Amino acid sequence: MMTSQAKPPLISVIVLGSPASSFLPQALASVHAQGIADLELLIGSSVTEASGRYIAFLETDGLFEPGALQARLDYLQQHPGTRLLHSPVKLIDRDGNDLGAVISRPKAMTFEAAINPIHLSGVMMETALLREIGGIEITVAGWHAGWLTFARALRTGAISQFLAHGGASHRIRQAPTLASEQQLHRAAIRDVLDWMYAASPDACTAPQYRQGLSSPPLTAAKRLRDLSLFTWCLVSGHMQECRFMLENAGLEAFLNTWLVVSLKEEIQRQIARHYQVNLQAHPGQLGDNIKARMLSDALTLGLRDKAPAVLLALCECLGMPYPQEQASHHEDHAAVTSETAIPAGLRPFILITTFRSHGPATEVSNCREILLGNCSNPLIYQVHVLLEGPIDKLEHGLQASQLIALRRFVESGKLVFLPLSSRPHYLALFTYANALGQVTAAVVNADIVLTAQAVHDIQLGRLADGHPVYALTRWNRTATGDFLQGMQAHPPWPTWPPDGRSHFERHCLSYDTYVFDTPVTVPDALADISVATYGCDTALAAILRTEGNVVRNPCLSVRTVHIDEKMRDYIGEQGQQDLCTNIQAFAKVILDRYGSHPSYGDSLQQLHLLNKQTAWLGGPGNADVMHTMFLNLGASPWMKLGKYPAFSAIKITIPHGNLDLVAAELAQVPDAIEHNLFIHWELYGFPQGGHIADLLVNHPQFEAIGYPLFRYQWQSMVHRDIASEEAQQVIDSLGQMVAEVLHQ
Repeated sequence: MMTSQAKPPLISVIVLGSPASSFLPQALASVHAQGIADLELLIGSSVTEASGRYIAFLETDGLFEPGALQARLDYLQQHPGTRLLHSPVKLIDRDGNDLGAVISRPKAMTFEAAINPIHLSGVMMETALLREIGGIEITVAGWHAGWLTFARALRTGAISQFLAHGGASHRIRQAPTLASEQQLHRAAIRDVLDWMYAASPDACTAPQYRQGLSSPPLTAAKRLRDLSLFTWCLVSGHMQECRFMLENAGLEAFLNTWLVVSLKEEIQRQIARHYQVNLQAHPGQLGDNIKARMLSDALTLGLRDKAPAVLLALCECLGMPYPQEQASHHEDHAAVTSETAIPAGLRPFILITTFRSHGPATEVSNCREILLGNCSNPLIYQVHVLLEGPIDKLEHGLQASQLIALRRFVESGKLVFLPLSSRPHYLALFTYANALGQVTAAVVNADIVLTAQAVHDIQLGRLADGHPVYALTRWNRTATGDFLQGMQAHPPWPTWPPDGRSHFERHCLSYDTYVFDTPVTVPDALADISVATYGCDTALAAILRTEGNVVRNPCLSVRTVHIDEKMRDYIGEQGQQDLCTNIQAFAKVILDRYGSHPSYGDSLQQLHLLNKQTAWLGGPGNADVMHTMFLNLGASPWMKLGKYPAFSAIKITIPHGNLDLVAAELAQVPDAIEHNLFIHWELYGFPQGGHIADLLVNHPQFEAIGYPLFRYQWQSMVHRDIASEEAQQVIDSLGQMVAEVLHQ
């Protein structure tokens, strides 16, 4: 069907699928509801019939979100250099109810990212681009045909931009079967991934294009599909298939590299597909017997040992406690008593924080309670508050007894206010600390409680350790206890024990407490780091180390308690801008300190010579070299008091392009990663180059060793017979510089 047009329409919408679908009237109604007059509608037609400048797609049983096409059209017209875009496609049941899961990738995509499935109903592109690639690929099973079409568009070199508000819906009409899932799995690998990785004259597959990109090898791309199939089998009860898949050491290792929050998304998506239940909005719709069966199956499969992150994610999704005693994760020391009092003669312990009295009422009330609690701590000498806003707003709403207590703290000198006119940066906080004289300063966020036990442990721990800087990962307060911060940046806070998290997640930062003796070196770059911005914790620790300080994180022994239910958006545009700003602040400090160094100065100016194929710092998943140094010097692994292994490194040399010759050395890698050793890789005889992680993953014997290296930042790699002499000098110098800073 086509609307009558006097001139070519602006948009053509092709409705894909059977015209006999009972849901077709709803699909057409969602198109007409877009309110776009300059549109033609084609049902089951070829792309050659489309006459619009732009083209969009919809399944016969799918729906467009209200305003979706206008949002896409506006974006493309406002960004003439963009030829296509993609939006999230949510899953709905037969009745149109939201199942709480989406098919999406919330960022711009080039061809290297095309291994991530995109649903065609969320795509709009120039019709000319679709004609360039030969139309819609219809030979692939299921909605993966649209995924392949999207990938083919990206292989022209086009970049697809992400638009959050231009989405559509994909209807789940019935529960999948094992046979249908296996067919879809085979189609994804055979018809989509194998095509993506096949040799081609296209610019996007040329070696010079791929050089330096982070796209994984084909083996890892296939493991993504294995992850989806394994998760579906787990939630649907196909134990035999799960057991068979787990016999592969490569899949087991791959599962253990995933963050719990990402695994949760996959589990929720597969539960939505199989049971047509929105587990987030309506957890009670999934029967207790089904939940118990899933957990029992997970334990029977041995996931507590083989893939504990999957077990954690499953428990979190189902709202069930992690099946492990957590007593071992409580303090392993005695409570504060007179026998364990802090020795006399130590510096006064002064807490420095900020407070926004003009913030949201719930935030002000929460931080006010915490402030009074910290003032009541007998081991804190003074509490200094850099106050944004009038003090009467801070006092507003206090009970009479609280107001009296607050004013007594002020009158006694225990509580000190310093008015501010704007949001403070860390230069102001650290400069203020230095102005207090010789004290032990604790710069903390306003939502952090320092208990008497915590201050006691900090004071005695730093005394025994030689007075290092403590950058402490916080413990989030929940209804069931206090739990270390993970990668999830917003409540509800996960109630996960430290064991079972991936190495990357186990060393998540979120330092909200910095303890140091004054004076401390305060570089001007701290003025660029604002309080509570994405990456500020990493930047502070990295800068403090670069300035010669020892930085440690004994958070497994010292609990700094975070009480906050505020939502945060660190993956949005503002969060990413903040991260870039904080990395730039770190870069300024390291260039100021080492830019004139006889060995390191020139190398810091030539980071552009490095790429992920011949010489690189970090894993293939690390974004760029400066970002990797930011992580190298800013990360402080979780430790217990007094358990601080010295920085150590190992070198693994691989000759003749033959990994089998160094099997014994490669067997050390998992332990090296577990203990945060720096790994220097020297490779010879690999004519095409490639990151060591990719080379290992592509080797059937060493695939399981390769996956943990993808995001492991404490490593350097160089192909001695391929990389230029200049690049070799740069990577060698950077490795030495990082070691020099971390050796302190």
